[in-house]
Amino acid sequence: ALKSRYLPAIAQLQRKVRVVANAAQMASMRSNSSRCLCHDDCVPSTSGRGNVVYTKQRSRGRIIGRANMPQMYNTNPIPLNVSPGSVIKGVRTPATPRLTPERVMQRLAETTDDAALKQFGAFYSSELGGIVTEPGFMVVHINDHMAHRGDAVFENVPLVEGYLYQFEEHFERFKASAELAGLPLPMSEQRVCRALLDTAAASMKINGMLTFWLSRGRGSFGIIESTGPAVYAMLNTESVYKAVDRDNGWRALTSPVEPKPQYFTAMKNVSRMQESVAHLEAMSRGGDVAVLVDDEGIVLYGSCCSLAILTADNVLVIPPDESGLAGMAARNLAELTAQVCHWIGGRNV
Repeated sequence: ALKSRYLPAIAQLQRKVRVVANAAQMASMRSNSSRCLCHDDCVPSTSGRGNVVYTKQRSRGRIIGRANMPQMYNTNPIPLNVSPGSVIKGVRTPATPRLTPERVMQRLAETTDDAALKQFGAFYSSELGGIVTEPGFMVVHINDHMAHRGDAVFENVPLVEGYLYQFEEHFERFKASAELAGLPLPMSEQRVCRALLDTAAASMKINGMLTFWLSRGRGSFGIIESTGPAVYAMLNTESVYKAVDRDNGWRALTSPVEPKPQYFTAMKNVSRMQESVAHLEAMSRGGDVAVLVDDEGIVLYGSCCSLAILTADNVLVIPPDESGLAGMAARNLAELTAQVCHWIGGRNV
């Protein structure tokens, strides 16, 4: 009986006037040509008691709007016995805006920060089917498994003086990670490589970092259900602007964070929570980088770098590939060292 009694009033409440501000705020909103935060076609009017009521003019729905939100809000539910068009005392939070596609495009174009404008050169998406150079439109959908499950692998290739450094080697490791993750390429290797090279060229940068991802793709929010894998790539110059002290180096600290199992460290995947937490913990203790170790204290890998140790006896020690992801920098260091090695005290160093 109560339900049938109040349903008409509730329906009318949802179609008409909703939220209230005091007279002083109304004057401020008028002076600033303020509008309802949720719709462009809401018109403010003043009740007899000096309260502000926003009225929806063209469409139906509950409207809530305020220019300046106070520290405390009236969060009590709207009484069921309120008649349509009446004013509810107290302050309520503004409604979340419901954006039109046109407004979304406008917001994406306007919300780009200065760093992105400076550093983001170009972005490729197989979902979009091409390359964009406007940072605001370099987006990945929320239902992509890379976004909500971290189900993707990636690779970084340095761009040095217009050349992609060791692109072939990085792409081979990219394919090996994809195989371990059970992720097939959505197109031929030749087409993927062409898209990556075109992205680097479209950025108009000569130094930077080309990062590319292979995701399980868009679809449901389930575990593996998707419409098919997707490839993304971005050329950015963030690494170019990072200063590295090559004289004093980094202070490395062993981390109490448990490392990932070897199977997952062998693939370069986007699930980097252990490394991020370990890195933050090391920084909290005055370190620059974290070193993850196993239960026996054996060094495995770094939180954001390849590891190599030069002992007091001039012996270069590099963790084996079985202990973690085979770092390109460590491999290069080992190969270059082998080329220039020499005999010291009867030992090949």
